[in-house]
Amino acid sequence: MSRQLHAETGMNGAPRTPDFAADERAISLGVRAMAGLLTERLAARSRVDDRRVSGTGDATR
Repeated sequence: MSRQLHAETGMNGAPRTPDFAADERAISLGVRAMAGLLTERLAARSRVDDRRVSGTGDATR
């Protein structure tokens, strides 16, 4: 966001300050991004664990 848009929306406070206001649209985007990342990491870890149990492949992380 540009400084002008921040001024128009009143969102000009720094994080962890009383005048900070989060952009609600950004929150849902961040949640979806982090959920996708977590899902990918857990799936990759599960594949490594499966190989370790079956004794096939390189099970190093």
